[in-house]
Amino acid sequence: MKHRIASTIAPLGVALLALAPLALALTVFVASSASATAQRRGEGQQVLDDRELMLDSDTWIYGDLERGLREARKSGKPILLVFR
Repeated sequence: MKHRIASTIAPLGVALLALAPLALALTVFVASSASATAQRRGEGQQVLDDRELMLDSDTWIYGDLERGLREARKSGKPILLVFR
């Protein structure tokens, strides 16, 4: 009976050892993501900063869908719409 319990537990131990690198990688990923998130500015501030850059840009059309559609028809180029 003792041998039977040991043979049942052994594969479980091997499986747990096989998952150890995955658990370590996941821990490192979560820790680095949390650190990166803490360093980033707030999303609202990023949107405001982007808006200021895009309003002064000749390359991008920001907040004017009709103008964007006219330019796309005129140039024959596709439109990239970003919803925020």
